[in-house]
Amino acid sequence: MNNVMEVVVRTVNFIRSRGLNHRQFDSLLREKDHNYGLPYHTEVRWLSQGAVLRRFFDLRGEIKQFMEKKGKPVLEFKSTEWMQDLPFMVDVTEHLNNLNKMLQGRSKVVTQYYDSICAFKLKLSLWETQLADLKGKFAAAGLDTFYQHLLPGYPNLTALAAKVLCMFGTTYLCEQVFSVMNINKTKLRSRLTHKHLNDILKLAATQDVMPNIDALVKEFSANLKCFVKNIICDVFRMYQSKTKETHLKLSLFLSYTMILPVRPTWE
Repeated sequence: MNNVMEVVVRTVNFIRSRGLNHRQFDSLLREKDHNYGLPYHTEVRWLSQGAVLRRFFDLRGEIKQFMEKKGKPVLEFKSTEWMQDLPFMVDVTEHLNNLNKMLQGRSKVVTQYYDSICAFKLKLSLWETQLADLKGKFAAAGLDTFYQHLLPGYPNLTALAAKVLCMFGTTYLCEQVFSVMNINKTKLRSRLTHKHLNDILKLAATQDVMPNIDALVKEFSANLKCFVKNIICDVFRMYQSKTKETHLKLSLFLSYTMILPVRPTWE
């Protein structure tokens, strides 16, 4: 990951090594309500690399703006591959710094150090397993259904995927939706509200989406149980009545609501 560190160190040194740049950058951070600045990168201090990378990543928007004002734009910010390597480097160095902190101190015995190293190895194995699972799901599922397997562990990635998948792939699909709207919204359908039209367009635009019946049933099961309970209570109260007229009304009610398979007969 030398390509990441070279850019980060060069940018940080440009800002911190000159007093005017440092003061102007701190002023920009105060305008953005940031209470911390950008630290130096020091090779001697073993926690410096992780701290600088984390702060650089958190302030990447302000750094990009400042460097463009100074006429020294960081071209790597426009590189998708480099912007993927940067957060990966931040996470890796943070985990390594945490491991280094666990291995410091005088009041520990060698078994505790050994346990910390073994736990870190297990963590690496877990990450490898998770990546293998994601690769397997991606190979088995299509691109439009792959992101469904990421919930709820990757909310940012799934949110971005939802925005991308909602875009029209071609102008044909957009024109098709407008054609459906023109067919349904006519002068003769004066009672068609915007809500109804919105529902019609959703059905037209999502013809290939299969509803999750199990999730829908689970969501409405509580309301259904409450509804059935109220019906049973009403039926019980009606059965308690001794009049033949009430029994007849109850028989018709049960027949038309299909609660009973056959109509009861009353003598």
